[in-house]
Parts: sequence; structure tokens; C-alpha cells
Amino acid sequence: DDKPDMPDDDDSFTVLVVTEAGIYEYLDSLRPVPLGNIKWAMGSGSDFAFGAMDAGKCAKTAVEIACARDVMSGRGIDTLTLKGGK
Repeated sequence: DDKPDMPDDDDSFTVLVVTEAGIYEYLDSLRPVPLGNIKWAMGSGSDFAFGAMDAGKCAKTAVEIACARDVMSGRGIDTLTLKGGK
């Protein structure tokens, strides 16, 4: 594995919350930042992921591309499929 070790004492966090009303980011804070209904990427590989999505790739493929290009990305990819409905 050519990925650098990550420090164990890092207290920072980023969370994305997806609702019908839009996407919200929590970045080291409990205050949500509304992002609207857009494609979104975060982290050191986000520029690569945005480029891939702008070129028509799905989110999972965009993350795979970012992991291939960014040494700090690639500690695994988890995907979730959200099903709408009331």
C-alpha cells in the first residue's frame, strides 16, 4: 500500500447529510452548511472527482479516479443507494 499513514489523534470531521431538501455539509462543526441539490465531493481528491463527474462519470467512478490520482485518497469506497418514497 503506497498510501501514507493517517494520524490517530485527528479530531476533525466532515459529514454530508442528504435529504429531499438538499445536501448539507458539517465541517468540524454542528452547524450545517446547505449545499443545495448538487453533485458534491470533498477531501484532497475532490478536484479529480469533480472533473470526473463533470465528464459524465457516476460518483463511484469519480471516487475511483480520485483515488488513482491522489495519494491521500483511497482508504476504501463505501456506496449507499438511497431510495425515495414516502
